[in-house]
Amino acid sequence: MPDDNIISSKVVSEKVIGSANPIARFGRNMKSSFSGIITGILLIIGGIILCIVADSINLKTHKTISALELKSADSISADQTGMVKINGRPTLTIPLVTPKTQAPSLYYDYTVEELKRIPEKKERTQTVTRDGQDIEQTIEETVCNDQWQNITSDNKIAEFKLGPIIIKGENAKTVFDLSTVYNKDTDRPALPGEFDYNICYFNPKIGKPANSDIQGELLPIPTTVKMREIVRVIPPDYNMIVVGELNGGLISSGNPFIISNQTNDALIATVKGQERMTYWIMKLISFLLLMIGFTMLVGPLLALTSVIPGIAQLASLGVYLVSGILALVIVVLLTVLVKFWYLIIILLIALIVWLIVKAKNKKA
Repeated sequence: MPDDNIISSKVVSEKVIGSANPIARFGRNMKSSFSGIITGILLIIGGIILCIVADSINLKTHKTISALELKSADSISADQTGMVKINGRPTLTIPLVTPKTQAPSLYYDYTVEELKRIPEKKERTQTVTRDGQDIEQTIEETVCNDQWQNITSDNKIAEFKLGPIIIKGENAKTVFDLSTVYNKDTDRPALPGEFDYNICYFNPKIGKPANSDIQGELLPIPTTVKMREIVRVIPPDYNMIVVGELNGGLISSGNPFIISNQTNDALIATVKGQERMTYWIMKLISFLLLMIGFTMLVGPLLALTSVIPGIAQLASLGVYLVSGILALVIVVLLTVLVKFWYLIIILLIALIVWLIVKAKNKKA
C-alpha cells in the first residue's frame, strides 16, 4: 500500500468567491494582493527582528565551558564555591536499576513503541467553477499511515559523587554518548475491541464505521501489534565531566549545568555544534520571512502580469529571485552591523573628524 493511503475524501464546505468572469477574477486577485502588502510588511519586520536576535542572544555556552579549567574531582575541596568543570569516575550514591537488564546504571533511557495504522485528517482547498461562479471548496481527506507510536518513555539519572563532590543531575543538560543494552521487537496480542473504531481497518462484526464515504482499501483487524523496546544507558564506571555551580560540596545547578561522558574537546565541539545549528536555523527563518515579505509587497504587480499569457510564471520567478537576493543582502548587512557595531561607530567618528578637519582647512 502507498505511504499515503487516502481512504476518505469529501467536501466539507463551499464558499462562493465571485464571478468566473476573467475581469472579476482579476479584480479579486488585485484586492487580495493589496491586502497582502500589510502581511508582507509584518513579515519583513519579523525577519529583521529575528536576524538581530540571532546575533544578540547568548549562544556562547561552548566558550564558557572552554574557558573553565578541567580539574580532577579529587583535587577539588568540598568547601570550594563557584563555577567548576570537573571529571572523574563516578561513585553512585543511589544506584539506578536499568529496565529489562536489571543492571546498575548512572543513566538510562527506556522507550516502548508500537506500530499501528493511524488515521489522520487533512484539509486542502480547491477552486471550481459552477454556474458561472468560482467556488472555493474545502476538502477533508482521511489518510492512513503506519506509524511508530511512543507508548512509554522514561529516563533517569542517578545521584553520584565525583571525588568528594555530590552531583544531583535532575536539572542538568545531558550530553551523552549512550550505549544500547536492549533492543527487541516483539508481537503482542491485540486487545479486544482495540481497533473497532479505527477507520483504517474493516471490522466484519460491526461493518464499516459511521463514515459512509470510505473509498480506499481497508485492512482487516490485526490480531497482533508489533512492539519495540529500547534501553540505552550510561554504565556506572564511565568517566564523567560535570560543569556547574559548586556550593557546599554539591553541584545541582549552574549556568550552564552540564553532565557528559564525552571528552572535554568532544563536549565543547558538541555544544558548539548545537549552538551553531540554532543560530543558522534562526538566520534561515529570517531569510525566508524577508523573502516572502518582499514578494508579497509586489503582489499587485504580479496580479497585473497574470492577465498576460506566458508572462505570469516568468514574472513570479523574477520576483522570487530578486526578493531572495534582497533578503540575503539584508541578512548579511544586519549580521555585520550587529557583530561589528563598534567598528562602524569608530568609522563614523573618524569620518566626522575628517569632515571637520577638511572644513577647517578650506576656511584657512
